Amino acid sequence: MEQSHYPDLNEILENDTALREEWAKLPGTVQMMIVESGMSISSLGELKMISEHLKRSRGAEQ
Repeated sequence: MEQSHYPDLNEILENDTALREEWAKLPGTVQMMIVESGMSISSLGELKMISEHLKRSRGAEQ
């Protein structure tokens, strides 16, 4: 069985300055929710969309 490689969040943050800067602005609760969920985030737009959704739907601190 062939396995696809999806870069983990650390790989992406290391290689994408804009994404790393946006990540640093997020409340810790949102960062933790993203990490614990195992979501795959590969672009700045995805990070912004997911973080806004989590802030609204789960009552994360802003």
